[in-house]
Amino acid sequence: MKYRAEIDGLRAVAVVPVLFFHAGFEQFSGGFVGVDVFFVISGYLITSIIWKEMEQGSFSLLDFYERRARRILPALFFVILVSIPFAWIWLLPRDLLDFAQSIVAVVTFSSNVLFWLESDYFATAAELKPLLHTWSLAVEEQYYILFPLFLMVMWRSGANVIYCVLAFVFAISLAMAQWSAFSHPNAAFYLLPTRGWEILLGAFCAFYLMKKGAVACTVFSQTGSAFGLILIAIAVHGFDESTPTPSLYTVVPTLGTALVILLAVPGTLANALLSRKVFVMLGLVSYSLYLWHQPILALAKYRSPQELSAGYSLWLLFISVLLAIVSWRTIEAPFRRKNKTSRRLVFGSSALCASFLVVFGCILQFNIGNTLNLFREPLYSTDIRETLESVDQFDLEGSGSPVFIWGDSYADTLTVELGERLNQLGIPMTGFIMHSCPSILNVERNEAARMGKPFTSLCKDYTSETIAKIGNLASRYKSEAYVVLSSSYTRYMHEKNWDGEPVLLDEVRRDLIGADHLPSNLARTVARLEELGLTPIVVLPHPKVVDFEAIIRAGSYKKSTVLASTTDARRDSHILIDALEDSSAHTVDVTEILCGEAPACPVFLQGSAEPYVWHDGSHLSRYGARLVVDEIVKIIVHTEH
Repeated sequence: MKYRAEIDGLRAVAVVPVLFFHAGFEQFSGGFVGVDVFFVISGYLITSIIWKEMEQGSFSLLDFYERRARRILPALFFVILVSIPFAWIWLLPRDLLDFAQSIVAVVTFSSNVLFWLESDYFATAAELKPLLHTWSLAVEEQYYILFPLFLMVMWRSGANVIYCVLAFVFAISLAMAQWSAFSHPNAAFYLLPTRGWEILLGAFCAFYLMKKGAVACTVFSQTGSAFGLILIAIAVHGFDESTPTPSLYTVVPTLGTALVILLAVPGTLANALLSRKVFVMLGLVSYSLYLWHQPILALAKYRSPQELSAGYSLWLLFISVLLAIVSWRTIEAPFRRKNKTSRRLVFGSSALCASFLVVFGCILQFNIGNTLNLFREPLYSTDIRETLESVDQFDLEGSGSPVFIWGDSYADTLTVELGERLNQLGIPMTGFIMHSCPSILNVERNEAARMGKPFTSLCKDYTSETIAKIGNLASRYKSEAYVVLSSSYTRYMHEKNWDGEPVLLDEVRRDLIGADHLPSNLARTVARLEELGLTPIVVLPHPKVVDFEAIIRAGSYKKSTVLASTTDARRDSHILIDALEDSSAHTVDVTEILCGEAPACPVFLQGSAEPYVWHDGSHLSRYGARLVVDEIVKIIVHTEH
């Protein structure tokens, strides 16, 4: 196949927007379409090679996969191997586990499926995944497993039949992309059936040029190729994360790419621009550059407690370019030359690296030999949080006054610690826990579905059933019974759901925001419990930690004291105390317990075996829960005596 310098230049046009998009430059809000450009280029180049070899009767499936292995695997495996030590040192245990899973998925060319199941490509958590970008490699390799086999089976049917079948597949794939972009956007983004049409568009470019030949340099080719570049630029700078992708919108950059491939002949301005040395050089190293940029950016973001500055991001991209040039010269280019590396060496080294990476990934996934902690800095795991997460009990046969704890995940963080303490005192305890459902009557969650459940009706029914169950259970005891109410009051009062609407609604006055109705509805809940002869204990709001995960990842707490502001928690606590002034409910001032009178309190206790007061910035850790439970137990014991 005749070398076309402008195609390497087009590769540069594809990779640069991707880099700047991942680096967070708003001017490249649609930079993700660079991958779409790559798909079209790939379809054009690979189809041209396979088709000509099949026409000449020289096509070999083994040779084809050898070329793919030479092109893809050495640089890919090298980047993964270099990334492993940094991931090992810096990633938290659960993130290291995710990284291990992605290694196995990359080696088996199924990372697009893994990331489809794990996360939205545009989510903040996704951009911290070092191997996220390999989803596109998986799509291509899945395509190139099927495409040569299809041509081999259909070859005797003739070119026209092949064209018709591929045109049908193209139409189905594009239709699926358009439909899935709105109904199943994650699947549409990551999976081959909705991406195949882009690669096939490149294949159709190859068919046309092989059949008709390159066009002459005319006004049509000048304007057509220039228009193609303009279409790509429109997508790069005009699209953003809200643009359905892939869909009919994606026709803009892919059609632009096709126009450049077909019409950017020598003599056109597009050809002259794309054939410039800087574009050709970037195009030559574009694969290595694509491989390097994501691990570098992701790990840098992971370790940074705040958003990367533009200058720092540019520096990281510069490092990516340098590494790409080095790996292209020393790894990618030599392995692509048959006179430098034999087939046996390519397949042998690839098999060895693949086997090592799969075994390594599996060892980490299953934590064989406690590998997740080997040679790593000891960390108090923020995931360790013993909970009930359901209706459960410690002991209902105790001799003391029964205690019921009722609430959402905030209550859940207290259950085990409270249950153990009460059992030691011979006091029975039962927990009624449903995450994201507050222990408040006359309200409902403003979300039709959450965690795969019909959440609005589920919460409402659960709340009504729970207070009835508590009343029935308490009636079995002659002694006083206590109900500990704990929920994420600050969230329900002030935060919004995914649709920008209040999280919690009043059943009657649905126009009210949480801050306007929650205090009075909490007071009504307390009054209802008192009518049942129960003694309520309300656990008041506590501070929340902004960017807790970033603080943990960056290890900022080791360098300086990290503080959590008490302003919001004190404000909401005072509001709830005022609402409960006519009741006999006891209140537990968590902010006072954790922070005293200070305007902010330490998030981490330096030098402690259990340094975290919060386990995720919102929910208390086992240690933080212990401090709160001490006060709850004091109220119960003091009241009893």
